[in-house]
Amino acid sequence: MFDNKNNKGASSDGDPKQAPRTVDPVVAEELRKLDAESTPAIPAIPSDTNALMSLVQTLLESTKIAAAREARLAKAEEEEAARKQARADQYARNRMGEDTSVTERQKVCKHLKGGKHRKRGSEKDYAVFLHRFIDNTQYVKCMLCKMKWYPTDTVERIVRGGKVLLNHTGIGWREALLLMEDSTNTPSMSEIPQSMWSNIQKAEDIPNSTSVITR
Repeated sequence: MFDNKNNKGASSDGDPKQAPRTVDPVVAEELRKLDAESTPAIPAIPSDTNALMSLVQTLLESTKIAAAREARLAKAEEEEAARKQARADQYARNRMGEDTSVTERQKVCKHLKGGKHRKRGSEKDYAVFLHRFIDNTQYVKCMLCKMKWYPTDTVERIVRGGKVLLNHTGIGWREALLLMEDSTNTPSMSEIPQSMWSNIQKAEDIPNSTSVITR
């Protein structure tokens, strides 16, 4: 027979009864502080309607001022970008016009010393010179129109800056050397290291010497 007197700590279903839980006051206080610190502070909303409307108006004005400032900065940046682009476009147009002028001058240049003041029938003296650089590259250059002829140039085409162009002068490397034979200018040469004597000048390595910046 089941004796309830000997099982006073058990419930009617046989499970032990749980004793009431007690919390240390010090621990409880620490938990309360931690809970208070982790909870974000909610700004107090004025109970006065006028004060609330004033706060809303202030926030709206601040938002408008910030938006206006951002708009001014964005407009200033756009205007500055437009000015820079306009300067770049104008520079490109100027360069294009000047390069075209140089090309036209080179096309009609006789490459002769004396120009229009040279006496007819006088011995030809071409205003060209040959120079070999320290890296064993070379060109023939006209001192009048600034045209440069490289060993890879032909009568029909030249390569400048990696681009194949029509030869507007009608003079290739071989013809430029013939001009040197009828010039009182003497070839010049830099002191070339022995390691560079085997260097071969390639067409793709020739800079864009038709541009005015290489005068």
